[in-house]
Amino acid sequence: RLDIKSGEEFNVKNIQKARQEIITLGPFIRGVDFLPKVGSNPDRRNLLVQVVETPRTGMFSLGGGYGTESGLFGVAEIGNNHEGSFEVAKELVRRAGECGVDAVKFQTFQTRYFISATDRARYERLRSFELSYPQFEELQKLTKSLGLLFISTPLDLESAAFLEDLVDSYKIASGDNNFYPLIERVCKTGKPIIVSSGLSDLARISRAVRFIEERWTAFGIEQDLAV
Repeated sequence: RLDIKSGEEFNVKNIQKARQEIITLGPFIRGVDFLPKVGSNPDRRNLLVQVVETPRTGMFSLGGGYGTESGLFGVAEIGNNHEGSFEVAKELVRRAGECGVDAVKFQTFQTRYFISATDRARYERLRSFELSYPQFEELQKLTKSLGLLFISTPLDLESAAFLEDLVDSYKIASGDNNFYPLIERVCKTGKPIIVSSGLSDLARISRAVRFIEERWTAFGIEQDLAV
């Protein structure tokens, strides 16, 4: 919604204001121009608005919208903070719902793809943080019952395939934003994708963006900040 009223005289100040408001409507709007309307009376300065979006990308949204009425989309980063406890995981989802967030996010992985079982101590340590697929299915049902979106970061190809019917959006970890087989598998699901930039340089992020754009359109780059 723009604050310029119908019939109000256009000047440099309010046109600049309108342009800025349009650009902030979506992360992929990269240009706004006001063009004279063909056949209009020059004295009335009727203008058409031309919005330029990033090619092949368009508007990105989760759950059919940009977020809450405040314009923010809040995600509770549960990750592996449950430390392998299913009961703690459920409680974290419930507490997130009480906080008024829009979504919860987990990490989904299979320990056997990361550590050899011969290194028993390391294997058991990581596996103690692992939740089972049936437990993730229950967590998704709980999340949905609270009116929240369910997001998870798959750390292996098998987990990516498992999550296809559960998640509203995938998250790609910063350490995996050049793990192209995983990104390609996620693109094939047709679900929105959030790609974490982490400490990646611009060249690495640009390669990830080009790779995704060749396969899918609904994605965004996330810059994490520790506060």
